[in-house]
Amino acid sequence: MDVKKISRISILVAIAVVSRFAFAQFPNIKPITALFLVTIVFWGIYDSIIVMILTMIITGIYMGMSIMVLFQIISFAVIMIIWNLTYKYMTKIVYQMILAGIVTMLYGLIISLFSTYIFSASFWPFYMAGLGFDMMHAVSTVIFYPLIYNIFERFKI
Repeated sequence: MDVKKISRISILVAIAVVSRFAFAQFPNIKPITALFLVTIVFWGIYDSIIVMILTMIITGIYMGMSIMVLFQIISFAVIMIIWNLTYKYMTKIVYQMILAGIVTMLYGLIISLFSTYIFSASFWPFYMAGLGFDMMHAVSTVIFYPLIYNIFERFKI
């Protein structure tokens, strides 16, 4: 890996970490999911996975490290792989925005599966109770996606 690539990844991780802290007071309104998805579009799945893992570990260190950080990494990795396999068929950014919202809802489903296992809870009541948060996460991803996409495109990041 060359210095330019390491620098680019480091800067993006720093931006992701800061943005996660900046939006911490708003439940599930985070630009990082959109950032991870846009990174796949411009840099590929490998670099995006590195950015995601480093972001989750660093924010986990500051916000509280637990087994849930590992489950977040796995959940993000699953939706990022699905995104990588499907976004190419969405030629218009509007379709990519919709797909981004769908995979974000899938993230909520996957992380709920892990959470119900950890907390020994019943899945459906747990999932239904968090559905509002998942919807907010999906809506914020749909909103942030074109903004971040345009930044990457404009500056050829």
